[in-house]
Amino acid sequence: RFYRTVMQVIYLNEVLLSHYDTGYNRRFSLAVSKPIDADFLLKNKMIEQRRKDLFQQKPPAILKLFVLMEELKIDSIHPDTIRSIRANLGQISNRFRADPECKSLFLKLFQTTGVGLSNVLSRMNAYGVLGAYLPAFGAIVGQMQHDLFHVYTVDGHTLMVIKKLTRLRKYPDEYPIAGSIFKKLYRPERLFIGALFHDIAKGRGGDHSVLGEVDAHKFCIAHGMSEYDAKLVGWLVANHLRMSHFSQRRDISDPQVIEEFATITGDIEHLDNLYLLTLADIRGTSPQVWNAWKGQLLLELYKATSKALRQGVAQPINEAEQIEDRKDAALKKLTPQFNLEGYDVAVVKQFWNTLPNDYFIRNIPYYIAWHIASLYQANAISSPLVSVRYSARLEANMFFVFAPESSQLLSKVTYSFDSLDLSIIEAQLQISNNGFALYSFKAIVPDSESGDKPDYMRFLETRLRQLILSQKHNRAIRRRNASRALKHFPIQPRVVFTFNNPTYTVMGVVAQDQPGLLHNVALILQTHQIKLVSAKIATFGEKAEDIFFIQMHDHLPVTEPEILSKLKSDIISALDHDRTTPKNELAVETS
Repeated sequence: RFYRTVMQVIYLNEVLLSHYDTGYNRRFSLAVSKPIDADFLLKNKMIEQRRKDLFQQKPPAILKLFVLMEELKIDSIHPDTIRSIRANLGQISNRFRADPECKSLFLKLFQTTGVGLSNVLSRMNAYGVLGAYLPAFGAIVGQMQHDLFHVYTVDGHTLMVIKKLTRLRKYPDEYPIAGSIFKKLYRPERLFIGALFHDIAKGRGGDHSVLGEVDAHKFCIAHGMSEYDAKLVGWLVANHLRMSHFSQRRDISDPQVIEEFATITGDIEHLDNLYLLTLADIRGTSPQVWNAWKGQLLLELYKATSKALRQGVAQPINEAEQIEDRKDAALKKLTPQFNLEGYDVAVVKQFWNTLPNDYFIRNIPYYIAWHIASLYQANAISSPLVSVRYSARLEANMFFVFAPESSQLLSKVTYSFDSLDLSIIEAQLQISNNGFALYSFKAIVPDSESGDKPDYMRFLETRLRQLILSQKHNRAIRRRNASRALKHFPIQPRVVFTFNNPTYTVMGVVAQDQPGLLHNVALILQTHQIKLVSAKIATFGEKAEDIFFIQMHDHLPVTEPEILSKLKSDIISALDHDRTTPKNELAVETS
């Protein structure tokens, strides 16, 4: 009762102070009103209803106001409009909650790309709108948490967690790795909804994580989200305490602990969302609870689990539903975003049936749709297809290469990239079951200012295709001297083999990022007549961490100790800047 009373006092003060400001401030009275739409206008940076009975006649306008605030980055509401919102809270009934327009507007709050969600939800909570629309949230308003960690009420903590998440979007350099993960996050609204529901069941008795999972799943389905997205949000709520427990109370240097946590998360998408939610949850508990040590433990667990997942130690969660969800979303993008008219859905699905599940898990619908559109528009699938696009979100160019698979293809493609001085920072290499290779690269072009220019991208497509078709691809890229900065961070190349699959061997390569790295590894695999099944290439600052799934040409894993030892020594020799390899590095390291 105390906290709810304080909220009422704050609300009353805000309305009174705003009333005096608008009524007696000469600058406000002289300000020009700017119409926003038929329902609202903007005056002196305040949003205001255009007629007094708006919310009574059009109840969904209550939610529309907050959507406009977020989209247009408006911070304040006119005091008369605040009073009108409070007077019409009774309009938010079961009928209001079931209205498709209201559902769409509420969900839009979390889908908007701005950074004002925290401000908007805080105002909705202060004026009673959030608790009225979500009665379960209304039950936790002002609820105190009786422990030594939380210094906020349950609703205050929830809104603080959302504020910390919005800061990752607004200030990515504050936590660079988390900011980078957030930047690449697919459908971030799922993370925000998970944050909204993560503590919503506190005070009911029983495990709030389990009870909250049910609430979250029901909300997502009712608001038109897919079954997969609803399950992911519910999973976040159910597991929101797991990562902090593992990082602070388990031995994360133990490979078995990492494998156990990797099994819980299942795939990179779940891990990314859980890491960001956990980071924000701890930071939103109390200014005194978060410290650099906890942040480092959390990051170490994230990195170790990410590497384990890239090596294929766990099964993706709800894999079949995730794949179908991405296929459906990709089909919906073909016409509006890629101008692909008259395509045959049956032909597209037949092509998709030739691809490994990993392709759909590692590619968001936009890229899946882009690949299909590129193939449809190429009319020459037997020839190397090269398609280039620029991603403003990732600030890099995306490359898609499609060609008949061969033992020389990867070395041809990587040599072509190095010839044009394209710096590969991420790559996915997959083979279809009918003999075609699908290579996806994220790379930085030499002239970064021209990366988004259509003419330059068409030049890259043409030139890369010419280089792939040429014969200048079968020699190693000569090592260059490391830059002065990199010399201070030497990374001894390491090669680790893992045998956890009956059809392939996992080869992990860690080395200092350098020109020709991927090409030189491809040439060595080619020399040893080892077949590449797929690969996941990633660069973290000055360090490259690449995972290769390899097998012999009889489709069996590479297990012969002599072959593994020679393969390892050749790769280390090719990637070692010091040109010297300690003898003990030549021993085959396995797990």
